[in-house]
Amino acid sequence: MNNNKDNPTRGFTLIELLIVIAIIGITMGIAVPSFQSLIASNRLTTSANGLVSALQLAKSEAIKSNYLVIVSRNATWANGWVVFADNNQNNTQDAGEATISSFDALSTDFTVTPTNGYTNRVTYRPDGRSTTNGSFNFCSPASTADFRRVVIASTGRVRVETPTTAGISYADACP
Repeated sequence: MNNNKDNPTRGFTLIELLIVIAIIGITMGIAVPSFQSLIASNRLTTSANGLVSALQLAKSEAIKSNYLVIVSRNATWANGWVVFADNNQNNTQDAGEATISSFDALSTDFTVTPTNGYTNRVTYRPDGRSTTNGSFNFCSPASTADFRRVVIASTGRVRVETPTTAGISYADACP
């Protein structure tokens, strides 16, 4: 009995395999640039949320401890920041003032630009209010249209804005 008619050979021809590889290549060519933009946007959000986390921690610690709590930069804001209770209210971290938390430096291609007096630190009072209004612009040269702005109100409220909610252009936010 001949089984070749009952059980035909199965598999791909060379032409079918080449067509599938071409389709995969075209799909990847379209998808990769979109993913790079998505990754850059997510990295900006993560960096901005790191500062938001530090600011919210400082606010809650100021209320809890009844002392000034400061979020201070490490040389520059892009190098990270530290949260500490300023027991003697001299706006610097002295030997007896323990670090509450520290945050790592950002990716080397990010810039952080503070506004309205936040060049060195953000101070929270024991009532949870900030000493001044201001904001921080998080920018990445990988995305010339996307940035994040962390806005701090004198009431202590912190929010994150995107280009659509901030109402300003990338060129204005990221000089």
